Amino acid sequence: MGLMADREKSVAYLRESANRKTLDRLLGRLGVRIDEVDLTNAGSLITAFFDVGDEFPAPVGISWAIAPDRITWLLIRRLLEREVDGATRSRYLRSAIEKTNGLYMPLMAVHFGATDSDKEKEKRQVPLLVPEDVAEAKALLLARIRKAAEEGTINRHPHLAYILYRWRELGSEEETRDWVRRLVGKKEGLLNFLVAFVHRNVATDLMQGGSQIRNSFDLKEIEIFSAIRTIQELLGRISLESLDVDERDVVTAFRNAVERPKKEDDM
Repeated sequence: MGLMADREKSVAYLRESANRKTLDRLLGRLGVRIDEVDLTNAGSLITAFFDVGDEFPAPVGISWAIAPDRITWLLIRRLLEREVDGATRSRYLRSAIEKTNGLYMPLMAVHFGATDSDKEKEKRQVPLLVPEDVAEAKALLLARIRKAAEEGTINRHPHLAYILYRWRELGSEEETRDWVRRLVGKKEGLLNFLVAFVHRNVATDLMQGGSQIRNSFDLKEIEIFSAIRTIQELLGRISLESLDVDERDVVTAFRNAVERPKKEDDM
């Protein structure tokens, strides 16, 4: 566990495990021994988690409860809850948010760590950030989102949908919808937006055996950021033949989601 005192080595170790597709095993081992981590090293370990969080892939066909990002957040919470002093606990987390260039996991930390939602209050979880630090962290992350959006570094982010939700909370609905409007105005941006909101589920064929990924959409999620008609019109300018197999499947799933209510009305 001494490795976790070194942020750079921790980041390298986490990335190596991700590349070898053994990250789930590493997080499992950390979970068993998280209570052995010296609290003076908490900041370094949390910052390392934040550094690599943007590289976590979006889960496919598994519950979010067992996805790497969710497990990582639970480890962070368990580690911080060992600190009994609220101000010190908050300082560890705020410092990690300030030091990292990461976006996804810090946004998750502020969203869940502030314990200001009804669901979190019901769980009676210990707040990980004091109010003053919540305000500072939100301002910092809003600026970080805007910078990433301006530079285009979130366009293909595996957790773009989550970032947009948090941006809408920290900033405004108008601001996020305006950015999405400009994003989907280009073919690549339109496809990135749809990929961000597609639900990928593993369907098992009991007759023939094996499984396949099936794409679906919840149009209410799309409508928060863009009019469905706008997406339809923009897709109408794109030839399916110009897309690769994965892109074609996503576009087809979107069109099926739009057509489904019409078919149900005709029945």
